[in-house]
Amino acid sequence: LLLACLVPRMQLPPQGIHCEDSELRNGQSQSVAGTSRDGWSDNFLADLISSYLEVLTQQHFLVAMIGNVLTSFTVSLASEWMPTFLVRYADAHLAEANIVFAVAILVGAGGGNLFFAKIAQDFQTRYQNVNFLVPAVFTVPGAVLGFMLVNFTKPKIFSYPAAVVAIFFVFSWQAPTLGLLMNATKPDLRASAASIWSILQRFFDLLSPILAGTISDHAGLRAAMEMMWIFLLVADVCWWMG
Repeated sequence: LLLACLVPRMQLPPQGIHCEDSELRNGQSQSVAGTSRDGWSDNFLADLISSYLEVLTQQHFLVAMIGNVLTSFTVSLASEWMPTFLVRYADAHLAEANIVFAVAILVGAGGGNLFFAKIAQDFQTRYQNVNFLVPAVFTVPGAVLGFMLVNFTKPKIFSYPAAVVAIFFVFSWQAPTLGLLMNATKPDLRASAASIWSILQRFFDLLSPILAGTISDHAGLRAAMEMMWIFLLVADVCWWMG
């Protein structure tokens, strides 16, 4: 309701540097063939499918999306199951393990996002693909710590700091890949790109606890948690490909 009240009163932001039409910069309307006066295409469904196909054929966007989905899957898996894993294999109390992992997510999502966004921004002029390079470099220590955390759980004095530092490095992906979302797609396709990105990310976020629970029932929770560092390494391959 608050947004519904505020948005109609907001002025249009200035157009980005990719918008080359001066009339669009000045906010003037421009008629386009095949588009009605209210902005709807005469063939909405065909244009919708065409825009999604065009987005998915963008190589850099596709690679970034795969890496993003795999990393998001890992974070969701860790959020759902790591406290239970620490209770079973590190003799931790559930409340204690949840507090530690809440701190890990807070440090990673807050400090990690800001830190790695700053790195990507500072090296933007030196390296052409810095938004791929930052997660490619810093996902590796996160995957190594994830492997050690899953396979060498005790003592808790190691497990707790390892969880915090691992999540910090894992979040090296988020801010740079959001930059990729903007840079790898044309301005008129960014809404379609964002929707594809969001749908796949939410789907795999929902899939991760289900898949982990199924593997845990058949092979144990440790086997399910091995997916964390494996998926991170696969995501890292995607970053290096970019």
